[in-house]
Amino acid sequence: MLFIFRKKLKAFYSDCQGLAALEMALIISAVFAATPLIFDLAAIINASNTLGGGLRAGVQLATFQPSNTSGITQTIQTASGFEANSVTVSTSEFCECSGVSATCGVACYGGANPYKYITLTANYSVPVLLKYPGFDNATYPISKSITVRTQ
Repeated sequence: MLFIFRKKLKAFYSDCQGLAALEMALIISAVFAATPLIFDLAAIINASNTLGGGLRAGVQLATFQPSNTSGITQTIQTASGFEANSVTVSTSEFCECSGVSATCGVACYGGANPYKYITLTANYSVPVLLKYPGFDNATYPISKSITVRTQ
């Protein structure tokens, strides 16, 4: 009896019929499971690069008109190409004397004018296909920031 069982078990292990179909089923299911993840990752990378391009356009305006915050905001929103109010932009100015924080408009030691900087920050939430753990809704927040010396 044991001999017959071993013989049938050996025949089962050596039979390769249907193995290609099983392998194909496993590979296709893995590809279908990974497709939304790949799409979401590509959307996040694309939105991040696009937001960075909008920030660079805002920096170009900020170097010549640092006090024009509404124009800078409008430039970043337009250049990024997202919906009108989906990109939030904030600007902040600060001054430094030889790498040390200083008050704007007050001369540095030795009488030199302080360097004036502006920091532009843009935020955007990328809509994604799946809701991932740690996020409240089906969006992925992106924040980019650039600091440039204006004076």
